[in-house]
Order: sequence, then structure tokens, then C-alpha cells
Amino acid sequence: EPYRRQRQMCIRDRLCTVFFSCSDSNNFRQEPDTTIPLEEDKTNPSLIVNGDMEDDISMDLSTIAVSGVWSYIGGWNAKAAIVEQKENSGVNNSRCLAIIALDEDTDVMFAQKVTGLKSGGYYKASAKVKTDMIDGGMGANLCLDYLWAPTSGALTGSHSKWQDLVLEIDDVPENGEIILCLRLGNTAAASRGLAYFDDVVLKAVSYTHLTLPTIRL
Repeated sequence: EPYRRQRQMCIRDRLCTVFFSCSDSNNFRQEPDTTIPLEEDKTNPSLIVNGDMEDDISMDLSTIAVSGVWSYIGGWNAKAAIVEQKENSGVNNSRCLAIIALDEDTDVMFAQKVTGLKSGGYYKASAKVKTDMIDGGMGANLCLDYLWAPTSGALTGSHSKWQDLVLEIDDVPENGEIILCLRLGNTAAASRGLAYFDDVVLKAVSYTHLTLPTIRL
């Protein structure tokens, strides 16, 4: 009889996404994976400094990314790229960053180091992006600065209206630091064309832990 009742329970709940394990005493307990991600808290400030690109940004080539500022760290075939902080070309006619490579493929990026993150935490980066005549490769994208790092979706072709690119980050190292990059091209996926970046945001995503009650027969 206990076996029959247990089998009926399993059949009834076979479409349920919560899984239970059975003990000899016919007690059922929830398996431990009960973490449910929520949308980012809209009241949290962005962790990026000068994400709206309104403050002056140096266009000089730098060898390292710096905390709290945008740095142009170049990349592969950087000589083919022109980088500018353009006036009246950003969201609502504001300032924005532009990477321009019309004649040759390139893979270059602006970068900003972000410190004080929670190791193992979950973060979401986003940016407004426009493109013009981007051909081949990865196009305009957001990424972290290491080989084969996570990358947002690619934006290629021509987009005269601002598009949203999103990068989800769940591999923050133990030192709590990442380098967020605004990039034209990517590793083994160089591109040419024009890419415009504005309104860059990085926020922590909240989690809640839901513990479901024990179900007993």
C-alpha cells in the first residue's frame, strides 16, 4: 500500500518543476535547489562611472583598464580604428563613444575596471548601441576582458535607432574585480564599420531564497 500511494504521488506530480526525494518513512523533502533569481533592483545605482559618456574621456591608447574611468585599451589592428567622443550623437542628442573602422577589420575596445563586487554574485551590464555598415565578425558587443570571456549578443549591419545590448555576469573572481569592455570585433571575429555606445549600466541582480514546506503523507 505505501508503494502504491508513493507511485500515485509521483504520477500526479510528474509535470511539477519541484522535485522530491523519498525516505523509508514516506516523508518527502524538497531537494535543495530553491534559489529564484529576480529582476535587477531599479533603485540600485549603476556601478559604472560616466556611463552616460558626458564627462571627458581620453582617447589616448592605454595599456591597462583603470577603476572609475573609461580607457581606450586598443586591441588587434588598432591602427585601423578611429575612436571619438562624439557630441550630439548619443541618446537624446547627448555625448557618446564611437569606434570607427571603415577600411580594415579590427578588434578594439574601451574598458573600465569595476571593483568591490561580490565573488560569485550575479550582475547585469547593459548599453545603448547604434551601428552603421558593420560587416563580418562579432560587430558591436559588450564583454569582459580576458580570452574567450562572456560576451553579449552581437550587433552588426546598420541600426539607426538605439538597440539594447545585455551581458549577464555570473563569474566574478574572488578579488571582486571585473573589466567591462565596449568592443568592436572580438577574438577571432574582427569587424569593420561604425559602433556607437551610450548609457552603459552595471547593476547587481537580487536573489531570494524560497524554502518550500515539507510535504508528508
